[in-house]
Amino acid sequence: MTVIQGRLGSEGEVVAHPPSEELSVRSMSRVVPALVLIGALASAGCSTSDTAAPAPSTTAAPAPSGAPGSTGSTSSASTPVGGGANVVTVKTFQFKPTPLTVAAGTPVVWQNQDEITHEPTSGAPGQPTTAFAAVTLDGAGSSGSVTIAAPGTYPYFCAVHESMRGEIVVT
Repeated sequence: MTVIQGRLGSEGEVVAHPPSEELSVRSMSRVVPALVLIGALASAGCSTSDTAAPAPSTTAAPAPSGAPGSTGSTSSASTPVGGGANVVTVKTFQFKPTPLTVAAGTPVVWQNQDEITHEPTSGAPGQPTTAFAAVTLDGAGSSGSVTIAAPGTYPYFCAVHESMRGEIVVT
């Protein structure tokens, strides 16, 4: 299949380009992937930030109902923390594993493998709680943690992407 392009002449007539300027499907098959690649690179460059958000301060938070004496603390790091039984991986808009079961007083670490920001927040969309302070994960390689002292079940969600849900079970 050959596509012939033309233009309007000075008097409004259609003037066809010479055959050397014809575009074929074969030549377009090389142009389209290049344009897709350029668009992907451009959009990836737009999603990064030149400034880092300040790390949340350590805070104490009240316990969820039925879990008296719970406190939470948060911290953020720009490099991933080593994997382990207390690590939640954030990848492709999912928290894994969920639920995560940990002993009371064990830090729960979120490691972001997505290029975008996620913010694990206690509670549910529209009903956040203060069981632990929200953790901001500013793109791939960022991590943050909370420590919950009281046994109980702690649901959480991403404040940026509310369809992302998870749960921490503290024993």
